[in-house]
Amino acid sequence: MYEKNLLGLHLAETMLSDAISQKKRRELMELKQFVCEVATHDDPAWTRMIFRLTKQEMDYVLVDMVVQSLPVDRQTFVDLKYRRREMVTKQTARLHVSSSQLGLWNAEIKRRVLDALQYRLTEKDIFLRTKIVNMLDVLGTMIDTKEELDPSGEVVDPYWYRSIVEHYDRYSQLLQELDDCMQRPNSRMADVVSALVAHPYEFQVVLAEKCGMNPGVFSRRMRSFKKKCGRMCVDGVF
Repeated sequence: MYEKNLLGLHLAETMLSDAISQKKRRELMELKQFVCEVATHDDPAWTRMIFRLTKQEMDYVLVDMVVQSLPVDRQTFVDLKYRRREMVTKQTARLHVSSSQLGLWNAEIKRRVLDALQYRLTEKDIFLRTKIVNMLDVLGTMIDTKEELDPSGEVVDPYWYRSIVEHYDRYSQLLQELDDCMQRPNSRMADVVSALVAHPYEFQVVLAEKCGMNPGVFSRRMRSFKKKCGRMCVDGVF
């Protein structure tokens, strides 16, 4: 298990570097364009290759999704470390945090990337509405691609495909639950959820004050909603 975790985190770091540098993405786009031009649709080998290239494209989209959902200081850290390739001393000077803190940030970001690459949304993502929408877009693209390229199910693993569909259904329920709650008139729970969606990284005491609510009451309502939606967060697809 330890070695598997190390391998997964290494994959996450590699994907971060590739996605942010843009070079690998351009190469992938050109390769997919070439394959689509020369492929014959009745050949399973070509179908398998196009599907894998599409999946890799979506992996880069998932990395973008994770980075864009991070707090601003973590996004700045990703830019400094993975795009500009700045030394740790410059990172600490710019962000005003210690090198050990940067190490903790990096580890957490890699775990989030790994979760995303496995199509996994956790309880930490419940109030990140844009991230949920982006995940649904990726899953929808994979489902549509499979139905177009492999309608008979001869190429794509059926267990993997069923898992993708199950993830899509659960995350659709989560998004619907969020939206339904926020649209309820004269609802204190709607106030709490709306505040958390608008400012997911703000201190709870600050959000409680904005809602005109006791911090303890705010916290209980937040936990109640997370408990209700927890069943809509699932383990990853491997």
